[in-house]
Amino acid sequence: MVSLAPRIDPETGERLYLSTQGVGNHLGVELDRGKQIFVIAHRDHLVRATWVAEDAGFLAYGDTAMMPIEYDEEAAQSWNRSRISFLKHDFQARLLLL
Repeated sequence: MVSLAPRIDPETGERLYLSTQGVGNHLGVELDRGKQIFVIAHRDHLVRATWVAEDAGFLAYGDTAMMPIEYDEEAAQSWNRSRISFLKHDFQARLLLL
């Protein structure tokens, strides 16, 4: 199992943002490409997270029924505070992957 701990800025102590692509890049360092992986992500993010993992060279799959669906109204990234905000952001990002 590969898990990503939050990245912390050593000067400010604040959490650093890690993009979906950044996670895909990290997987490429941690695992051999071509491996089958199970992607764990927010239910609305699972499609793009799986696509990014596939673009990184993995056989990726996930199960939306098992993934969390709640949003955090106080999330650091504004697009993660509500479903409509996230889906606007996510659909734009998906277009870049096509």
